[in-house]
Amino acid sequence: MGFITLGSAEKVVIRNLAGQEIAIKPGDITNRIQLPQSMMPPGLVDQLTIFEFASILDYLEGLAKK
Repeated sequence: MGFITLGSAEKVVIRNLAGQEIAIKPGDITNRIQLPQSMMPPGLVDQLTIFEFASILDYLEGLAKK
C-alpha cells in the first residue's frame, strides 16, 4: 500500500507508509484500488499545538516548491 510517485509504461513507483519508494512493473500489478480515505491515521495531529501543525504545513509546502 502506498501512493504513486511515478507512473509510466515501464514502471510504477509507489511510496509506502515508511517513506520507501518501490518500483513495480505494470504487468506485475494485479489490482489497483484508490482508498476512500487518507493513509494518515485518524487523530494523528490531535496532540499538536497550532504552531507545530503550522510548522509541518510550512515544511510540506517547502517540499512542493523543490
